[in-house]
Amino acid sequence: MRGRFGPWGGRRLGSFRFKLVAWFALLALLPLAVAFYGYDNLARRSENRRADASLEAALRVAVAGYTQRLDVAATSARRLAGEQRVQRALHTHDRGELESVVANEPSTTLTGAGVTVGTLPPLAARRSVAILDGGRTIGTVTVAVPIDDRLLTEIGVGLGEGERLVAVRDSRVVAGGPAGASLVLTPGRSARVIVAGEASRGLATASLGDPSGLQLVALTPQAAMQVADTLTKQARQILDAPVPGPKERN
Repeated sequence: MRGRFGPWGGRRLGSFRFKLVAWFALLALLPLAVAFYGYDNLARRSENRRADASLEAALRVAVAGYTQRLDVAATSARRLAGEQRVQRALHTHDRGELESVVANEPSTTLTGAGVTVGTLPPLAARRSVAILDGGRTIGTVTVAVPIDDRLLTEIGVGLGEGERLVAVRDSRVVAGGPAGASLVLTPGRSARVIVAGEASRGLATASLGDPSGLQLVALTPQAAMQVADTLTKQARQILDAPVPGPKERN
């Protein structure tokens, strides 16, 4: 063989055989690669659908809970407006009696005859009722629902494992997360967002109206999806890597 092909002929033949084997190996891996990519895309879409359904269910529970608290605030305001001791205290400008009333009514104010007692949270939904005496308005009672972490915990009972609920106003987080962090989502359309450096999939409500510009947003971490992306990138690097040729012998 050496005499027929010479010292370089055998080397070229070995290189050809190696490339031929590598080519058939790549052909064998091609269906596997196609299946892998297809499965990866399918798994990602399936995970997105599952996450979106969970976020939507959690938001429905949260909005219902928020609405219920607004109704409770309105009921409390009507009750206080109808109490005779409140009306008498306003008539007599009895500030001490009014303060005694609101002492047991958190996030409530009574206003009338130049007197205002009680305090309201800076960020809250409010329900106000006029205090009447013989058909004449003599004051106003206002009951607020604070927009804070406590509220989000109470109305976020429908959240799944790892999910969280945040309050957003004018595209900024105001409760449930890093205050002031930017968070922009189209209402009703889930999307990937970055909140304070953390990647999540989020779904937002439309503006709740009170307070103006307030939205509830349900978030779920995208750690699992990030792992899938990493595995996909690694697989692509392996499949795209050049096949090394045979080492030349001296």
